[in-house]
Amino acid sequence: MPRPVIAVVYDFGSVAPADIVDRLEPLGDVVLAVCPSRHTEELAPLLADLAPVVPVHEEDAHTLDASAELLREHRPDAVLTYSERRLGTTAGLAARLGLPFHDARTVRLLTDKYEQRRRLRERGVDPVRCRLLRTPGDWAPALAAVGLPAVLKPLRGEGSRSTHLVRDAATGAALATRLLTAPASAGGEEALVLEEYLEGVGAGPFGDHVSVESAVLDGRVTHWATTGKFPLAPPFREVGHFWPAPVTGAERDAVLTLAADAVRALGVRTGITHTEVKLTPDGPRLIEVNGRLGGFQAGLGRLAGGLDPVLLAAEVALGRPLPTTWVPDDRVTYARALPTPAEGGLLTGVRGVGEVRGLPGVDTYETRVQPGRTVEPGVATGELAVLWGTADAHDAMLAVLDRALDTLTYTFAGTPGTPEERTVRARDLVPAGPGTRRRPRPHRRTKGLLMTTEPATTELPSTGEDSSAAPASAEGGRAVANGAEIRTDIPQFLPVAGHHAPAPFYLTADMFGGVPVELAGGPITHLVGKPVADPHRHAVDEIYFLVSPNPGGARIDVLVDGERHELTSPALLRVPAGAEHRFLTLEAEPGSYCFGLLLGSER
Repeated sequence: MPRPVIAVVYDFGSVAPADIVDRLEPLGDVVLAVCPSRHTEELAPLLADLAPVVPVHEEDAHTLDASAELLREHRPDAVLTYSERRLGTTAGLAARLGLPFHDARTVRLLTDKYEQRRRLRERGVDPVRCRLLRTPGDWAPALAAVGLPAVLKPLRGEGSRSTHLVRDAATGAALATRLLTAPASAGGEEALVLEEYLEGVGAGPFGDHVSVESAVLDGRVTHWATTGKFPLAPPFREVGHFWPAPVTGAERDAVLTLAADAVRALGVRTGITHTEVKLTPDGPRLIEVNGRLGGFQAGLGRLAGGLDPVLLAAEVALGRPLPTTWVPDDRVTYARALPTPAEGGLLTGVRGVGEVRGLPGVDTYETRVQPGRTVEPGVATGELAVLWGTADAHDAMLAVLDRALDTLTYTFAGTPGTPEERTVRARDLVPAGPGTRRRPRPHRRTKGLLMTTEPATTELPSTGEDSSAAPASAEGGRAVANGAEIRTDIPQFLPVAGHHAPAPFYLTADMFGGVPVELAGGPITHLVGKPVADPHRHAVDEIYFLVSPNPGGARIDVLVDGERHELTSPALLRVPAGAEHRFLTLEAEPGSYCFGLLLGSER
């Protein structure tokens, strides 16, 4: 009897091609239907070596018809994809080949964030407020309908690209204008969705959201895992996942019911779904439903044993019976991502990998960015590396990761021609869970300057851990303990007029019930010779604050209404309200910073 033929539509964001071929081998023979992209062009020799390759073009219905005919020559028994961006392509091929997959209408509901929210609201699954924005003029009516705080994100997107938390109207208006008017090459978006922000519950060292992994066959929904998350890096960057999620039986039942209702409401008949759910004080609420395998699921399945998610997706496409068991839950399996710094930079070195690989419970250190590669700035999810491992329980997982994050360090330089370096610990790249206790960080002296690598205010009493301490409340990076309000959700990357990218703000006018100043800026060693903004104006005074470990260690050129001023650290400069200005870093030793103190807010 001939082996089944499984056609996998391949592009960026998929399971690794070698993994696809190896893990589907027990089921049948793989044919790779490859879509043209920079990613697939780079991997073309590898793809051709692994399996038969069929090029897929979809410029119009005619070219997709031709691609389907080429694929038909291999007589596929199933077609599927592990790539978010190729759901529509796969649906088109499946329809032409008469094979089961999401239909075109379902794919639209799975990939169009506004249409998905509208369908879920219409079917009574989840009434999250949301509005569609196609032009900057749509901001005001969208704001009136949704309110604040809100999430602004692309109509279609992946990896938290261009996704921002908006807490004030002026910031949102500026973001919407920039994203809707910039060209795609500069991060522009065709359309945006403004939706109600769901406030989560404090989940200690864990994220306040989970995901449900489901298989659907002929309309029957079977859940095979509930995935726990680590706290997001601001604004909405995923930094890892683990099995099983740390929820009670009742919480899990409520989450599963919500996920199943959502999948059915979107019309999913056959395929794999990945449903993200926020844990709120009012119960679980939907973040979004995706029509493909979730991130890191392939690796978690390999470590956990038992059920293989990659294989499961192909079994569903072939119409095989659904599993009757969950993934093993007698131990914890984790993938802890170390996110790329939002400010970007050239990675020049990594230390501590050997020591971390030897830690009990760490299975693999996976490099995602090699030294010598430049990390682009931005708010999209990206990883320097991923730690994979297993532990007997959630506490044991946290303990080994705590040691690993204190051991690993990453060194960055601005450009290959700028040798000055900055070194950060993995600990500084990942967020702390709200309300969690973190060990005090040691102070160190560098060339006579007393520095601390973390504000002392980040150590908070854990709930129930110290009965003598006043209760601490925490929410979204904000906490109150003994009457002191603490913010750890910083920096917040916000748009500033004239700037080439959102600026890191450490203090904004809406914090602490309203303050009269805002503070933005950061390290400048990697910015030598690289302007961060075009000449621009503010409606309020701004004070530049230039510092470095040694006097004279940093120099910047400031242009104010056409007049140049060269500042040498330490120095302050006031830019009057309404004056056109910009600054350029001329020299900066490691540890040099420039901050802009806005005497008021105009965002």
